[in-house]
Amino acid sequence: MMVRQARRLTARVGRVPLLAAALAGAAALATAAVVPLPQPPSPYTIPWWLLAALFCVAEICVVHVQFRREAESFSLSECALVIGLFFDRPVTVVLACLLGAAVALTLHRHQSPLKLAFNLGNFTLGAAVAVALFTLLAPRGDPIGIMASLAALVAVTLAGSLQAAMFVVALFLSEGRADRSGVFGNYGLAMLGMVINVCLGLIIVNLMWFHLEVVWLLVVPVAGVALGYRSYVSERENRQQITFLYDSSRHLQHAENLDTALLDVLKGSRDSFRAEMAEIIIFPTREGEVMVRTGVGVGRVEPMHAVDLDETGQELVTGMVATAPAILEPRTSSSDGLRFLAVLGIRDGMVAVLRRETRPIGLMVVGNRLGEVSAFDDEDLRLFEMLAAHTGSTLENGRLEHSLRQLTDLQCKLRHQALHDPLTGIANRALFQANVRDRQ
Repeated sequence: MMVRQARRLTARVGRVPLLAAALAGAAALATAAVVPLPQPPSPYTIPWWLLAALFCVAEICVVHVQFRREAESFSLSECALVIGLFFDRPVTVVLACLLGAAVALTLHRHQSPLKLAFNLGNFTLGAAVAVALFTLLAPRGDPIGIMASLAALVAVTLAGSLQAAMFVVALFLSEGRADRSGVFGNYGLAMLGMVINVCLGLIIVNLMWFHLEVVWLLVVPVAGVALGYRSYVSERENRQQITFLYDSSRHLQHAENLDTALLDVLKGSRDSFRAEMAEIIIFPTREGEVMVRTGVGVGRVEPMHAVDLDETGQELVTGMVATAPAILEPRTSSSDGLRFLAVLGIRDGMVAVLRRETRPIGLMVVGNRLGEVSAFDDEDLRLFEMLAAHTGSTLENGRLEHSLRQLTDLQCKLRHQALHDPLTGIANRALFQANVRDRQ
């Protein structure tokens, strides 16, 4: 089974380079197609380096919306694209977009070669489609009128839709599935932001066309829009995390099977904190018990089982109580934190303590942050600590209920033994006399 899953994963990952290569080829063909297109009439031409700088700044000041392993980025690059449509040659706009994005993605975001190739191909193809559609739709006799503005809106929106579609295709090829609700939600957010950016770009174009000397007044509104995007995404993520915490607590409190409920909470923790693995380690409470763990990961679900660690490893795990709650990463963690990461086989993570009233009963861990644009931060750690507190309380209550059930079963067993013959199982004289007294 695991071999089949590994082969399917390898096959899916192998398709992404093919998509990146296909995008690069399509972008090269589209760029060659826009070379002969003429520059629209304008009072002046923007230097290529200034337009490339606008694209670069737009791709540095981005808002990331995490979607499982990948992050879709929202920026003000549409503003730079709209400016280029009206004030530069089509091929210059495409090459400036490619150069500006390459500098931002390489020097600022430090993207991997595969992701860099995919994104540059996607950006270049989108820019080429936008300038080609704008050249086709915009009227030559009225370069700054209503119809030209509508042409820019249609061209950039369609090009952005193509880029979003390529992101969904890459996500599906890499993971083998696509969450429809998440895809449609991100698509709607992307389209709304795109329309806002295009309208803002058209306002900038009109000021540059007629009143270039007051364009600087738009610095504050543009910065406000960027901050508004960032604030909205931050509030959206906070609301999702609070909803997850509430649902997890309710699920734990009302679950009939505690082991199954813990696995469900760990699966939800993986999704909420965008991690590859999540697990709970329970310390022994009395002599003769062993340390146990339960966890979920990529392609694995492990019910409660004994921890396969030597005495030194178990001492290291229990010693993390003094450190937690903590974010563990190679650059900032202590030697014990690095050893703990090595024991669990993860590169980074968060650890929190599961507590009862007087002492700790275990640890809760999530590890291996997904994606390249974010790491575990203090907000994640605070939420994780709250989740661990609720989980620890539920675990302690679950142990108490389990003990009560064992006591009840023992009482029933002792009562049966006292009122029945141990050899034949037939009711004895004591039960007969008790029934006679009850009927009198």
